[in-house]
Amino acid sequence: MIARRFAPLIVFALVAACTHELSPTARGRYVFGGEVRSFQPCGDANEYWVVTSDSNRIRLRTLHGQLTSRPYQAIYIEVRGAWTDGVAGEFSRAYDGLFRIDTILKVSAEIPSSCSAPAKPE
Repeated sequence: MIARRFAPLIVFALVAACTHELSPTARGRYVFGGEVRSFQPCGDANEYWVVTSDSNRIRLRTLHGQLTSRPYQAIYIEVRGAWTDGVAGEFSRAYDGLFRIDTILKVSAEIPSSCSAPAKPE
């Protein structure tokens, strides 16, 4: 009887977990600094404000510090995540949108030549 009562919640939890794991893979440049947490996908002129969990934010900040010699220097990341709507504070308004990072897959100081950043049209 109890199992039947909670079955819809169990199914919802399983679907939510699977959906989270299936978020698409994105690769690009990540920049961290005092007022910057941005992601620029490879081959895209747009830059997105990064929203993520506290643990991912701390991990990205730590790795950025280890892989760069100064703030605001780009590093290469491969992540699972998605573009999302909304505003995440005052600084995010200056960006082309929000990108939610769910899972960090790879981080590197070297940005592959295939991950170019075209200039924005003026």
